[in-house]
Amino acid sequence: GDVPDRWPRTRLRALERLLAVDRPAYLSTVAALDGLPRHALPNRQDVPLQAGAAPPSTAPGDLIPDCTLQNVTYTDSPLDRVLMHLFKSFVEEDIGWKAPDPGITGLLADARHYMLVATEEQQQAMVVRVLRRLFTPVGPPFYKVFMSGIFDGRQVGPWPWAPALTAFVTPTFFNFLVGPSTVNRRKDGQLGGLVVEKCRFLQESGCKGICVHQCKRPAERFFAEDLGLPLTVSPNFETQECQWSFGEVPLPLAEDPSLPAGCLNGCPSRKALVEAKACNSCS
Repeated sequence: GDVPDRWPRTRLRALERLLAVDRPAYLSTVAALDGLPRHALPNRQDVPLQAGAAPPSTAPGDLIPDCTLQNVTYTDSPLDRVLMHLFKSFVEEDIGWKAPDPGITGLLADARHYMLVATEEQQQAMVVRVLRRLFTPVGPPFYKVFMSGIFDGRQVGPWPWAPALTAFVTPTFFNFLVGPSTVNRRKDGQLGGLVVEKCRFLQESGCKGICVHQCKRPAERFFAEDLGLPLTVSPNFETQECQWSFGEVPLPLAEDPSLPAGCLNGCPSRKALVEAKACNSCS
């Protein structure tokens, strides 16, 4: 009578083992398991929205097709509201400009404003500074010792538990910005993965440039430079999922397969960027 209950767990363990030893075979197997829900997969990277489906056709003008999934309504906890208020306040102090709206709406107005006046490097550096303030001066030194294994400027880690434990703890503190997430496996099958179910920041901004330069790259830089742990953030513009892989060294942006060329088709920032002659901020 307990066979049906054990089967999903057995299937998951088998897929995890296959992912760790032969990723192409894992992807082929997942494609053959038509109808298997995405939440039942140990890793969703490179898995089409529908098993066996061809990649989406190119949008007009070589733009990236928009996500066609229904928007998610996010419910903020008291901690989420506090962290959002702090994060938005720190951003506005740093850029010297304040959007009148509160919450995510105001934060994204701040982000769009800054994208128009700052370079990609300046946008990334700004968010790194904000993350440093959010973590307080106490957080990074503690993390460096107990997770990254850094003593007196010398690194002997990261410790084996660092990627998995970081993936377990991170949702509590980043839910306010990206929405709900689930611990999973990295694309190499190892622990240390975290998949954002449908990124709030990407859904509400609809902008690849803001995603890359005010979330992806700053997060990767902060974890590597300030905490001593590599991190790869891989957005999926088809589903608006986002894979965070702790302990995985990120590729240069130009080589990152998760970043197709061009703007998102429905990007609300594109017209303003064109008018500001800053299209490269969103490509």
